[in-house]
Amino acid sequence: MKSFKMLLALGVIALCGQPSSAHGTKESRVEIEPVVTSTIAGTTQYVFQLFDTSKRGLVGDAELNISHEKKLHLIVYDPSLGEFQHVHPEFDGTNWLVTLEFAVNGNYWVWAQGELAVDGEKFSSSTKLDVTNGAAA
Repeated sequence: MKSFKMLLALGVIALCGQPSSAHGTKESRVEIEPVVTSTIAGTTQYVFQLFDTSKRGLVGDAELNISHEKKLHLIVYDPSLGEFQHVHPEFDGTNWLVTLEFAVNGNYWVWAQGELAVDGEKFSSSTKLDVTNGAAA
């Protein structure tokens, strides 16, 4: 089942675009702004904001269309693709929140994908998250 989920996640990435900063593609106008950039292994609540550089403001739940059955998709994976998660953050009125599980140390990609309601523009934005105090990578 894990390999099917990984293939599905890779398919979504291939369909919607790679993280822009790593692969030289067009920069997304929506940027992920994490509250913290590192965490210890285990169960953690990942908190972040989305910032629209065009309108110069935060992107909340009301500013997103439903795309692939959810408003926002977050894919978190390590460079070897041995560890990954596909989750759907919730908006609390200020921040986006999601519970993540980390067992293995590493520098993970955090990739958000969605569609803006104002003009239907699809976006993908990425950042990194360092995980420590878990199993060796």
